[in-house]
Amino acid sequence: MRITFILPLSFCFGVFCAYFLPSLPEKNSLLLIVLPLLLSVKLRWFIYPSVFLCGCAWLIFIGHTKLETKLPESLDKQTVWLQGYVNYLPVNQADKIKFRLQIRCITMHQLSKIDCEEKDDKKIANIKLVELSWYQPTDFPKAGEYWYIKAKLRRPRSFENPGGFDYAGWLYILGVDATGYIKEAIHDLENTDYFFSIHVLREKIREKLVEKTKLHDNQAILFALMLGDRSMFSPEIWSLFKKTGTNHLMAISGLHIGMISGSMFLLVQVLGRFISILNYWPRQKIAAVMCLIVALLYSGLAGFSLPTLRALIMLSVVLAGVIMSRKIRLGWTFIFALTLMLIINPLSIGSVSFWLSFSAVGVLVFFFQTSQRSLLRNFFTAQIVIFLGLFPILLLTFNQAPLISPIANSIAVPVVSFVVVPLDFLGCLLLFVFDPAGEFLLVLSDRIMSFLLILLTKMASIDFSLSVKDLNQITVWLGLFVMLCTGVKFKIFNKLFAVIVLGLIFLIPKPEKVSRGEFKLSLLDVGQGLSVIVQTNHHVLVFDVGARFGGLDFGKIVVIPFLKRQGIDHVDRLVISHADNDHTGGLQSVLEEISIASIYVGENLDYIDGNRQQQCQQGLHWAWDNVRFSFIHPDRVYSKANNNSCVLKIQTDHLTVLIPGDIEKLVEQHLIDYDDKLLKADILIAPHHGSLTSSTWQFIRKVAPDYVWISAGYLNQFGHPHKKILKRYEQLNVKVLNTAFTGAITVESRSFYDKKVLALHREKTQRFWD
Repeated sequence: MRITFILPLSFCFGVFCAYFLPSLPEKNSLLLIVLPLLLSVKLRWFIYPSVFLCGCAWLIFIGHTKLETKLPESLDKQTVWLQGYVNYLPVNQADKIKFRLQIRCITMHQLSKIDCEEKDDKKIANIKLVELSWYQPTDFPKAGEYWYIKAKLRRPRSFENPGGFDYAGWLYILGVDATGYIKEAIHDLENTDYFFSIHVLREKIREKLVEKTKLHDNQAILFALMLGDRSMFSPEIWSLFKKTGTNHLMAISGLHIGMISGSMFLLVQVLGRFISILNYWPRQKIAAVMCLIVALLYSGLAGFSLPTLRALIMLSVVLAGVIMSRKIRLGWTFIFALTLMLIINPLSIGSVSFWLSFSAVGVLVFFFQTSQRSLLRNFFTAQIVIFLGLFPILLLTFNQAPLISPIANSIAVPVVSFVVVPLDFLGCLLLFVFDPAGEFLLVLSDRIMSFLLILLTKMASIDFSLSVKDLNQITVWLGLFVMLCTGVKFKIFNKLFAVIVLGLIFLIPKPEKVSRGEFKLSLLDVGQGLSVIVQTNHHVLVFDVGARFGGLDFGKIVVIPFLKRQGIDHVDRLVISHADNDHTGGLQSVLEEISIASIYVGENLDYIDGNRQQQCQQGLHWAWDNVRFSFIHPDRVYSKANNNSCVLKIQTDHLTVLIPGDIEKLVEQHLIDYDDKLLKADILIAPHHGSLTSSTWQFIRKVAPDYVWISAGYLNQFGHPHKKILKRYEQLNVKVLNTAFTGAITVESRSFYDKKVLALHREKTQRFWD
């Protein structure tokens, strides 16, 4: 491998390593990079570690720059006044409008006709970009408009759980410094000069498309393919694409940009035979220039998002070779695009789409670079190769990989990329030139997409996918299959591909089986709510499923990903302590995705078949794999919902855990009177999230826990856990852990007995932007 390949790869590897630092070194430490650079002048071989350190230093520098604009802790959940312009396409959701505001001024007092550039003393933070939600809006902001806004801001923060989505990291990559919701908004009508950006043009195109396609069945898909706007997708249609592994087609990707550009290349070549003016310069070069223009237009429709920038860079390198009459190797193009992307935005290495797109292109380049046959003739083989190459990433990020994916993509890729996207693109252009022709093409595209969705629906009914739990069985045969595919040609890159795929598979954390007579308990981070997962050797119990607030469904974003990361697709018993939203909100999503054998409730739930739910009852007990479970409450129906909570006790020889739901003082006293010996536990899940209405002195003394775990939202509006309650636990020498600060908490009964070991997810996965 030549030096031209090794040097950029060294830089990329440096960026990769620095990205996973738990904290960033001080900026001054970057000066240390000078010494290795000087040494590399004398020692030629030292250039590789020097370039590696340059990659590390570049990410650290950009990381510090981004952190300097993050919302200060002092303003977290504080109400402020903002002035700025809308710099991205606003999204109209069911219950709110979301948009990003580029900040010109931020103060604690109302803004009115203030020139922020002359009032620097009014600026209380260096934030540049915020993502705002406007509930019950009285107007619809548009890209480029200036607004005065009163909002409550929050620092970007993720719910930290195994298998969960790193929301804070995603916002950090996008450059969003804070999120918040609007209390009051005033359109700055005096500032009539829109801030010009590509998003203003996208706004006008969207308005035109809304008007002309409101009766189309697949309007959401049109908006995704043309504008990169997937906000209109229903959960059902998105689930269909995920089950068939075709969801990557709903982004403006390199494949789509390549097809649009390729269509233009062929068109110019054909027209050159009939239009003499095109013969004054080589037709291939004219076609390459036109391709680049079309690629820029199409990428602009998506707002030059990270995926489109990656594709545009690759395509530009290839087209530059055509214009300069130089043949550029695909491998070099791939390496160049990868390096340039990390120079432009090194933080993009944390994006899932970064890994999916570059991995897909990478495995194709390495696998087919020695093939004498065209990629078109190897199309189905390409789908299998991509599936195998992306398999480890799909398992790490989505916890499953659908086996129907190669077949579904063999049909969907040519239909979407070769037919639907070109028709939509040409239709959009014609809408501004000749309406009838544009509408005809968009209708034709809509009908074709409808037929494709019918086929995908039939394929999705074959719901067979590989998950993390299957890793032990599939690693061997997958490895043999990869080696068989690559063994046809004994080339270094083919072997390298096999080694990388197998290496990544072995690096994926495999869920460990719980020993018989032991259990593993996880208190999930679901904000102001509750969800507990209990695993024994052969059984799984779920206690509550978190809340649902509008589009924020903790069943979907926390409980289901956690279960799938653990390789769980069947739950033996689901317990819903009582009917409050913070305990039941995610239930519908869990019922749709996970097989449930039995459901026990503290209060009847109207939206579940009455024959399917059973009542928790004091005295009901059972044993799974020598682990003892028992309900010690409720004994009757109480007037207050919280006091109807199921109280569950889990016990082995090594560990006892008490989960009391939201019971209050009345029930705590009742349990003490009933049988105070039943309350003894090593770990107590705090009653009612640490509310002042629970955790009485006498109750804590009778439970006598070593630890109390509190499930509460960060800086929640209820003030849970209450300061008096925290002081009470402290005075009784009980160690307090709060999911708001620790993320998910996991304990295994044997390890608790041996070493008192607890796994705190936020501490385990700490990143420098947290």
